Amino acid sequence: NDPARKVLERPWEMLRRKLYRYATLVTANSHGSLQALAAYVDPHKLAFVPNPLTPYRNHRNNYHDPLFKFPFILTVGRLHPQKAHDVLLKAFSYLPEHLKEWRLAFLGKGELKPTLQNEAQRLGIADRVEWYGQVQDPFPFYKAAKIFTLASRYEGMSNALMEAMSCGLPVIVSDACPGSLELVEHEKTGLVVPVDDPRALAEAITRLAEDPALRKRLGKAAQQRVADFEVSKALAAWEQTIGLKAPDE
Repeated sequence: NDPARKVLERPWEMLRRKLYRYATLVTANSHGSLQALAAYVDPHKLAFVPNPLTPYRNHRNNYHDPLFKFPFILTVGRLHPQKAHDVLLKAFSYLPEHLKEWRLAFLGKGELKPTLQNEAQRLGIADRVEWYGQVQDPFPFYKAAKIFTLASRYEGMSNALMEAMSCGLPVIVSDACPGSLELVEHEKTGLVVPVDDPRALAEAITRLAEDPALRKRLGKAAQQRVADFEVSKALAAWEQTIGLKAPDE
């Protein structure tokens, strides 16, 4: 996650401050996290190692869902205040009338589900919002979706974001996600909006929903951006960092 924004519960925050400095090596999957960890660890003990990403072409699941006949926005993650799903629901309620055929899909479970469902009901969008819980294989949803959003209030290097980008999905992220911002450059590999700003998020969604050519351009650029995170390259980074030999293929 994002060690700069997320304070751990006791005793973990205290232990982090006291024990990290004794580590031989501390790795992180984003450069923003490395900068934050420098508060606990000598910089020469820090190393960047990217998350390994399995390319979409390696996934062969042909699952089809009734949702897939609609254009839909996808978000993937636990139902927790960190993820700002309340902001996404409000943004979805702000979409113009001519986009009422669009749907919003949540993949993930969490204790906030009843609260969020009540909010969708209050906003008058419950009939256009789908809740799937934890899905074993999200890739059919990535393939079928039109837009991926990550509205988080804080976030490290999101695996869900990387997976969506690898599938060529155009993405929208909040500016409170330093790990994500290493992948998403505004107007080039996605769109970036201010955190906790449902109006700005709604405008970004509307813009992508109305412009298939923009979705295609940003999706292609996103796919190219995460090519550096494929498994073989992540294993090579580990090998270089700690001398771990990659297994023979």
